[in-house]
Amino acid sequence: MAIVATSCSKDDDDVANTDLVGTWVSEGSMYDDDYRLLLIFKSDGTGSFTAYEENEEVESESFTWSATKETITVTYDFDPKHPETQPYKISSNGKVLTINEITYHRQ
Repeated sequence: MAIVATSCSKDDDDVANTDLVGTWVSEGSMYDDDYRLLLIFKSDGTGSFTAYEENEEVESESFTWSATKETITVTYDFDPKHPETQPYKISSNGKVLTINEITYHRQ
């Protein structure tokens, strides 16, 4: 599956990418279990996602990414022959990042 993210100019991409670089955390409870989601976006376009339940790591994935002000496109390398690319709607003010309906705070 191929997904293309577009923007009005190259400057839009640079601003969005710079704003997202860093570590983002979402914490809460679901079904009586505490969870913590950790997203790391690096300036070289790579990143990682780690999910914790009750302080135990339950999932960890590496990815590549690019963003505009409204969309982040993430490519997961589950199977190197068939990478999976997903676009997500985002909004960020530099301290709070919302991806789809999950809110993360800059760490």
